[in-house]
Amino acid sequence: MEIKQGPFSLYDFLGYFIPGAVSIYVLAYAFAYLGMDTGLTELTALTKASELLPFFLAAYVAGHLIALLSSFTIERYFIWHFDYPSKTLLRFDARDFFTKSLSIKNIVKASVALILFPVTIFTTFVCFFSIGRPGLISPLDPLLTTIISRKITRLLVQQGQIDNPNEYDGPITSDFFRVVYHYTIENAPNHVVKMQNYVALFGFNRAMCFLFVVVFWVSIVSFIIEPKELAFHAVLVSLLLANCFFFGFAKFYRRFSLESLMALTVTYRFPDDLAEIDYSRLP
Repeated sequence: MEIKQGPFSLYDFLGYFIPGAVSIYVLAYAFAYLGMDTGLTELTALTKASELLPFFLAAYVAGHLIALLSSFTIERYFIWHFDYPSKTLLRFDARDFFTKSLSIKNIVKASVALILFPVTIFTTFVCFFSIGRPGLISPLDPLLTTIISRKITRLLVQQGQIDNPNEYDGPITSDFFRVVYHYTIENAPNHVVKMQNYVALFGFNRAMCFLFVVVFWVSIVSFIIEPKELAFHAVLVSLLLANCFFFGFAKFYRRFSLESLMALTVTYRFPDDLAEIDYSRLP
């Protein structure tokens, strides 16, 4: 199967250019609000055709930077707090955000949670008042969970050519989804475009979430320096938008994982000699 993709794909447009362009306008507005003279005002004017190329290049580069930073913060925070969607969909036990002992990893997690304060405070509030964590975790029903788990176990045994995956890593810590995803890429062409679209959408929402977290802190600083009503409104709006995009990221990240799992379910048929494998302790 050959999947053709142009040099400037949907992911580039959604995940890079739009967040980059928005970030440039936000910074230009913030500097103007603080009375600082920068070249961003001229860059965003776009009054001449000759100004389009520098703006597009700046937005594209800025978008890459935002996407990178959002993957280090937004995505990692989501995984630390809620685990991978491929595991929550299959009803794995929830992991703890912090490990029990003091470690560098715990310090990093605490630092990221502090940076993402507008998101962490809201998600903590939602999770405190709702066991189901609506919009963040949505497990499959027991029937689908059993079917998919059986197929993943046999896929690992057959394609990985090992007798027992648990000899190497248990299901809670194993990264079995990589095998599932690459199998579906090779064997489920009807699902690939849909998965790519979900990747584009969760990448876009992740980047926009991080961008509005930055806007939140810039607005806080602006309000402290010069307490105006406009800065206060910017704090509230950025808080709302950061969480809206975080829930959008969670939604499409989960849909991408679900599409991969369902593609495996409808395309993979394990041989009869693997039918008796005990999958209860495996993914």
